[in-house]
Amino acid sequence: MRDQTRLSFSLDLPVRASNAGLFIKNGPGRHPSRIINSYELIYVEKGKSEIAEERTEFCINEGHYLLLYPNRRHWGLSEYQAGLRFYWLHFNMMEKTGRDNSWEVLQTGIVVWPNSIVELFQRFIHCQESGFNLAVERDLLTLLILCELNRQDTTLESAGRNEPIHISSYT
Repeated sequence: MRDQTRLSFSLDLPVRASNAGLFIKNGPGRHPSRIINSYELIYVEKGKSEIAEERTEFCINEGHYLLLYPNRRHWGLSEYQAGLRFYWLHFNMMEKTGRDNSWEVLQTGIVVWPNSIVELFQRFIHCQESGFNLAVERDLLTLLILCELNRQDTTLESAGRNEPIHISSYT
């Protein structure tokens, strides 16, 4: 007999969150050169950051994001600028299930609703640091952050503000 005092359900989410943080530049430095086995999402709230991944260089301006892929070398191209603030998030994608409701997120782009993505990052970080750290909550927040990256605003596209932020590729 089913327990009538509890709602029970399964969550098979396509992401597994690792950790997140807010970087505030307060001394010299640059993004480290490394290869990691997770995705790294960077959202620049203030300033700009220059990062390379494999053979592509990116300039991430204020209000833009960059998604770095697992098992690819990435590194900072220049020293962090004074006043730089960015949120970062590490996560992994799970194996596909039988359903195909797939979404695509561009590697770079502009965040249409910056306040929403900042609120989601802050909630993730609060959850992570609170001691009441539920993995499923972090996974759901990661999924919501990815949904924000997928949001399109045709007024930005028509105004030419949704241009790519990759600055060069080389072979």
